[in-house]
Amino acid sequence: MVTRSRGPSPARIDREWPYQVALPDDLCTGHSFMLIREFCEARGLAPVRRQVQAIWPDGRYEEWRLYCFADEASAQAFLDHFPGVMFDPKRDRENGNARGVWRRTGEYKRTLDLGPLSVPEILRNRGSGVCGRYTRYLPWSEIHRLYRLTAPAEIGRNDAPRYNIALTEEVPFVTAGENGGHKLRQGRWRLVPWHAKELPKATMFNARSETIDTSGAFKDAFKSKRCLIPADGFYEWTISPADKGRDPWHIFLPDHQPFSFAGIWAYNKNLDVTSCSIVTMPAGETMRQIHDRQPVILDPDVYDAWLDPETPPNDAKQLLHENLDEDLESTESAAT
Repeated sequence: MVTRSRGPSPARIDREWPYQVALPDDLCTGHSFMLIREFCEARGLAPVRRQVQAIWPDGRYEEWRLYCFADEASAQAFLDHFPGVMFDPKRDRENGNARGVWRRTGEYKRTLDLGPLSVPEILRNRGSGVCGRYTRYLPWSEIHRLYRLTAPAEIGRNDAPRYNIALTEEVPFVTAGENGGHKLRQGRWRLVPWHAKELPKATMFNARSETIDTSGAFKDAFKSKRCLIPADGFYEWTISPADKGRDPWHIFLPDHQPFSFAGIWAYNKNLDVTSCSIVTMPAGETMRQIHDRQPVILDPDVYDAWLDPETPPNDAKQLLHENLDEDLESTESAAT
């Protein structure tokens, strides 16, 4: 039996390696990653790495990488060579929480070059965030065939087409029902954990597949409240090299057939709010030219196992690999 060694907990990192330098995650890949590693090895520096999600007032967000040091002199030497941002976990993490987000001020501006570091060419024309808009314009009679719905109200819906579903809007999603069937629910697209005492400020509309089983915000829902979110397409944006504007792309399956995002959901009794979130993963071949991440579109063969609250979390996480990413198609869109 192989025993995996686990790294230090977030709380321990903030306690024992409190001098932290933040760099945009896109600046820590490829050749830039090698530059950082060579710099640290040459000077005998051994930073501990972790992530933080930075969120701006307009709702835009970005992943940043933290290089954490035990002493201030080492952090300063690193910062002098790689001019990022000195990050204080007690000050900068929301409410001082070891897993809190980083609330930024001012206007968002993407950083492509920083000292000797630069964003790889393949990432330069991508927008930030992932799956912030999706479509469901097919008739409900086409979509409900994906599921085993039994209630007349669930089968006979006459929903109007929706061409640009946005965050916090009410959306239908499907959960496990009685006697092996499926149940249709309605909720806010932006997760509100069951234990939250107020609506979260963090942008919890996407849950990363890599950390969904350990993230404090998502792990409870992932354990037993998994869902399917019906759709027939979604939007992503790239940054135009010509005018730096945002060019929208519509991504869909062949013949625009309906599909299901892998999702998680929660009911918050204190706030009387039902909500859901879409699970995302690293981009597959089609999406890689547009964005480095994409929503998980589950293979229908694993719907029941995904919805079943008795499916162990480790097995459920493996089901996320049973997806339809290789079938995706895309076209430039006039949507915004």
